[in-house]
Amino acid sequence: MSTSSLRIYRSIAFAWAALFVVTGAEFAAIPGLLGTGLHALARLLQLHGTIDVSPGTLWHVLALSLMVAVTGLALLTARRPADRGPYLVLMAAKLASTCVFLYLAATLGSIWLLCAATDGFVALTLFLARRGLDPPAKVPGFERAQRPAPFYEVWFAKVDLGPDRALWLRYTLLDGKTREAGTWALLFDHERIRAGKTTWPLEVAGATGTSLLPDCGDVPRFLGQQAVFHVADGHLDSGNALGSAGEIAWDLRWQDSGCRFEHTPAVLRALGLAGSVFRSPLLDLRVSGSVRIGSEIIEIDGATGMLGHIFGKRQAHGWAWAHCNRFDGGENAVFEGLSARVRVAGMVTPPLSSFVLDVGGARFAFSGLWQLTAAQTTWGGGTWRFSARCGSARLVGELTAPPTERVALVTYTDTDDSNLWCANSKLANLKLELSDPRRGVHKVLTATGTAAFEEVGRDRPQRAVVL
Repeated sequence: MSTSSLRIYRSIAFAWAALFVVTGAEFAAIPGLLGTGLHALARLLQLHGTIDVSPGTLWHVLALSLMVAVTGLALLTARRPADRGPYLVLMAAKLASTCVFLYLAATLGSIWLLCAATDGFVALTLFLARRGLDPPAKVPGFERAQRPAPFYEVWFAKVDLGPDRALWLRYTLLDGKTREAGTWALLFDHERIRAGKTTWPLEVAGATGTSLLPDCGDVPRFLGQQAVFHVADGHLDSGNALGSAGEIAWDLRWQDSGCRFEHTPAVLRALGLAGSVFRSPLLDLRVSGSVRIGSEIIEIDGATGMLGHIFGKRQAHGWAWAHCNRFDGGENAVFEGLSARVRVAGMVTPPLSSFVLDVGGARFAFSGLWQLTAAQTTWGGGTWRFSARCGSARLVGELTAPPTERVALVTYTDTDDSNLWCANSKLANLKLELSDPRRGVHKVLTATGTAAFEEVGRDRPQRAVVL
């Protein structure tokens, strides 16, 4: 939303508030003059009928109280445009009166069309001015899903900053034996990894989210966005990410291509059989803004990125995850894959896998109940190999992490206070081979040093933890 659209809306709302004051004062003091004017205009327009504006009646008093109410609503929506309540009530009042005036015009005389046109015009101008302020359509899968404890919820993001440079962010809500909200960050900077984490008591994050805006002068930027995290300087909504963790601070915004995917099958979600739900509501982004590390500032303009969302009662036993939307040769493609082992009735399942690849304007999804168990997948030691089928389509892939010193080891805390360790890289290599004889497709995609690759398990590796 632009500053100019906000200014236009406020100006129109203030103008109507001023007109309501003038009209209301005239109606209170000299209602006969208002009636004379309406009847003179009606004769000029060749409208027939009469409008009674006699003072000292019940309807006169009620009309005055209505003028006070609509004036207050117009002032409120002009001063606080982000609050839709006053706008909606004012619109309801004007639309209701317009409908009643039209009915009176049809039954008592066409002079009532003057009143219908007036209130209808008020509603129309507010509606047209408001269009640039109203919230965009909600992003499916992004909204906050916090539930009764034990419960965890995570939004995580990746931004490709340039050759051998990438940023990983994580916003967390943990309501288990440990109760905290947190912001996490990893900056993969050539041969160096910088890390930071900030935590707060869970109570300051609120029970169901908040619509608070960041302490930022550019208010219109955040109006109408779906806010899911707002603690201190940490803020995440459907169009912006702000915050700090250690020496790393960020102020990011993005353009969403509309690419989304649900990795957890709908039937498992509906039956409540999924211990964790993994969604990719913002699978393909172009990110702009800045990242600060100490005194250094990295400016970003249209960098590739993504944002995922995962939540549940308990985290999986272990998993491998990968994402890439920056392929060699500028190939326009988006890939994401997940293989997870989960604990059911005290036993750990074989890997359950889901993959999606958008390329050439077509989507190839290797997900659903059958594909969860049918894929061939093995990972460990910085390598992940997989193959999956869906109908006539087949996807074969391989992820290779960079050398160990360029892979960050991060500790996650589960709702029961057990730990998992994530070998985290955003500079991995990826090779994909897609074939679909029925559609005449055979494609080989490579990404050199631009793929996200994470291996998560419950056996602590014998090396230093950075977070």
